[in-house]
Amino acid sequence: MYAFYGGERRSPHEVDIKGMRSRYPHVVQTSSDVARVPLWALESTGGCDVVTVDLGRMASLLAWGQVTMIDSRSDLDRDNSWAVEVFMVDGDRPGPYVFGGDHWGSDGAPSNAYTGAWTGRAQSVTFRLSVAHMQDLEAFGTGNILVLDTGGSG
Repeated sequence: MYAFYGGERRSPHEVDIKGMRSRYPHVVQTSSDVARVPLWALESTGGCDVVTVDLGRMASLLAWGQVTMIDSRSDLDRDNSWAVEVFMVDGDRPGPYVFGGDHWGSDGAPSNAYTGAWTGRAQSVTFRLSVAHMQDLEAFGTGNILVLDTGGSG
């Protein structure tokens, strides 16, 4: 075995970056009934950002993502896209989701495009903003939670 690698150096593909970043989200804890977390999908972040909001308690809530800025870094073409997703709720991935094709993974993979809004009872919500073709497109957005009712048993 050689002490160094002298072959071609490659960068991970956008799908690989999205999968890796999705496994290790930044966690924000709040006890507020309204939460808004910023999300950046830039070339420097691999075209993906993932944040988990932990409310510290079970609550009935509405969670949704929104993009507030899209920056075309070069010519937009038909396979440029962005998605703000509710990627996980209490550690489980909600449906529905899109998979396959040139930009998504296999059925159930973290690189798929997941739902943009979710309602139900939960303690934590993980938001993800990602762009396809980060060399062409960057985006900024927010993940938003509105607690509807903190009472009741579920």
